[in-house]
Amino acid sequence: MKPDGMSGEGTGGALTTRHVATSLLLSGLSAVLLSGCSLLWLFNNDPEGLPCDFANDPDNGACLDGYTCVEREATDTAPVTFVCLKAGLKKVDESCFRKEECEVGLECATGFDSCNTNDDDINCGLVPVDKLKKVCRTACDINAAAECPPDQLCFANDDGQFCDVGTCQTDTDCAQLGGFCVGEALLGGKTGFCFQACDPLDCQAGECAQCIGLDGVPDADSNCIPIIDEAGPNGRNMCDVAGNIGAYGDCGNNTADRCTFGTFCISLDGVTAFCSPWARFPTGEPACPLGEDPIQVAGNLGFCPGP
Repeated sequence: MKPDGMSGEGTGGALTTRHVATSLLLSGLSAVLLSGCSLLWLFNNDPEGLPCDFANDPDNGACLDGYTCVEREATDTAPVTFVCLKAGLKKVDESCFRKEECEVGLECATGFDSCNTNDDDINCGLVPVDKLKKVCRTACDINAAAECPPDQLCFANDDGQFCDVGTCQTDTDCAQLGGFCVGEALLGGKTGFCFQACDPLDCQAGECAQCIGLDGVPDADSNCIPIIDEAGPNGRNMCDVAGNIGAYGDCGNNTADRCTFGTFCISLDGVTAFCSPWARFPTGEPACPLGEDPIQVAGNLGFCPGP
């Protein structure tokens, strides 16, 4: 095939400018063949949908400027593939795989990514399936609570800081799961999360009888504590995960850990906080570790005041 305006004829076998031009074009085309995206760009001026180049970028998959490598989900007829898609064009709530697909000021994320690996969380049963997938979401600052739209709060995980929905607005939203709405008071609207109700005196050997998640089986390493956004203890208790801070240990300045099984964090003087063991009132069975008399919370539920 001859380029336009070139006859392709030589003069006595001598190398002409037309031969040189043809050689350069063929050399350039050979180089282009090394990259599928570049080849499509040359002929169609649109590399969207072409496979990512993992030979040149093993971690992320290379694409031309203005495009980003995205995982395309498997279908009944095709396996998972990685293709080049246009970057920075997707708007809020549009499906995405990477942040680079979204407009400036958006993150590609979901606040319920853990439901894909642990669907026993009762909140997973309250979230529509489409909310479990990543979409472009408004970025936010976890320390600025009011940045998100109504009925949304700021999440923080490996995908960044972004606005997403809660699962409840009142306890009624959690009633079918035998729980309370927790955390909704701060922002109002549907910004809380459901936690199952429990009785600390029904917790034994690292399990609480009412902390059963969606599968109906008592969760290992569970704990029963006062509802964290209410003044307590007041007799309303929620399921939580047990931590490693032992009885009477300091929990006031330790936000990275929780109280151990059978205890909860409380401050009696408004200054220091410690992990207080639950106890049966008034008999102290289970007995307070230091032999002190328990303080009544409600009915026969009490806790140990410590030294």
